[in-house]
Amino acid sequence: MKSITSRSIVATYALALVCMVALLVPPGSWPVTYVTVRGNSMEPEVASGDVLVLVSQSGYRTGQVVAYRVPEMGDAVILHRIVDRLDHPERYVLRGDNNDFEDLHQPTAAEILGRSVLHVSGATAAVLLSAGVRTTALVAFATVLVLSASARQRRRGRLRRRRHDRRDREWRAADAREITAVRP
Repeated sequence: MKSITSRSIVATYALALVCMVALLVPPGSWPVTYVTVRGNSMEPEVASGDVLVLVSQSGYRTGQVVAYRVPEMGDAVILHRIVDRLDHPERYVLRGDNNDFEDLHQPTAAEILGRSVLHVSGATAAVLLSAGVRTTALVAFATVLVLSASARQRRRGRLRRRRHDRRDREWRAADAREITAVRP
């Protein structure tokens, strides 16, 4: 079993904080959205039915998976990877991982809905989305709290064992000193 590091504990509490924000902040008032994938242009990494959580930002880098709207296709949302960035005017060249051609539409940063920060497989996504966003956030928050408490208990147990081992070594050393002191 891997040891619990302070980094994983911080990550656990950060996830709990995000879950609490999801519960308290009204939907649509923060730069996070999600898309459900339809099609095979991003296979094998992203399959049809998968859900990706997107975060919008002011600029994007080559290699990031992003979603954008295509006005020429009735505002259809396309999810592809950035393969290049054009400076004048600032636009992004995108391509699906499973495609051998680049997208015709080259969106600006303002046209991009966001970059993928979380990928949930289709089966898991179906269960989570059927429960509703707030219910899912509440379940995730409760899970984080339970896992965090469990990790703390395991860590306390290891610390107790170390303390007892140290005492045993000290007692054995003291016994050895007494034995050698008694011998003539």
